[in-house]
Amino acid sequence: MDDEAGEVILGEEGHAGWKGECGLYGLLCYEKIGNDVANILDASVNIFLGLVFAWAVGIMSTHLAKKGRIKWKVYWLGSLALLLCMIQTYYLYRAANNFSGSHRYFDDDIYRFDCYKSRKGGKIAQDDSLPLIDRNPCFCHEFAQCRDSNTNAYIEPASCPLDGTANCREYIAPNTKRSISRTLSSTYISHKRDCQNGKKASCTKEQPCTPCELDKLLLFGSQASYCSLCSVLNNGDCHFKPGIGPYCFKSPNSNEFEPCRRCCTESLPVFETYTDPNTNETFTFCSMPKPS
Repeated sequence: MDDEAGEVILGEEGHAGWKGECGLYGLLCYEKIGNDVANILDASVNIFLGLVFAWAVGIMSTHLAKKGRIKWKVYWLGSLALLLCMIQTYYLYRAANNFSGSHRYFDDDIYRFDCYKSRKGGKIAQDDSLPLIDRNPCFCHEFAQCRDSNTNAYIEPASCPLDGTANCREYIAPNTKRSISRTLSSTYISHKRDCQNGKKASCTKEQPCTPCELDKLLLFGSQASYCSLCSVLNNGDCHFKPGIGPYCFKSPNSNEFEPCRRCCTESLPVFETYTDPNTNETFTFCSMPKPS
């Protein structure tokens, strides 16, 4: 189904199956695994043609060696061995840096560094320094206490600095307070988002991403985390391109996917209250919805 108008697309299953992919008029065929359109066929064709060329040059060099004094056979065999080593090194490098499009064949703890460093689908990148993308909305909320780190002087919560020169705490019960960090912890937001199982650095039809909208990502459970937070500097535009992406899963436990609608997560803190039964004193504290 065409996705240019935003329709839902049904993703294919990731099992191995014969797809009838052949080349050289049917002389070379390969089995496609899941949605991965690999370079196996092209590589096979190139290797086959290379061997034919090597066979032709070998016959020619043997013929020339009988007529001249130059040791064509020695030079040819040496060059051929060097060429084969270079080809093998090249394809070994390609194999070591490319995973199958069907990520379910790999363990959860297999990650790619290019995925870590990407902002695919709205996630934060490793060592990201963009402002406000992971700022904790609960930091120094109106019911919290902000104090200077050096002098312990009280600062109005609305004026609490974000440069690390102030501490922020909130009371959750009588004589019980907890610190509030300036940024969200990796429990909420992580550069590893949608990178497990060896996934690549883009949200494609073969490897869709988890949606960023808060109400949607909470449905995906503990495997999901926040995208970069929406702010005045980040409106969540996904810059979607038909056929390229980014694509996101429509719902958990399903292979259906659709164009990603928004590539940032809303900052919607939740305030809770506790009233001490002895003193009737009320305490208000802040938290963020957490995928579980």
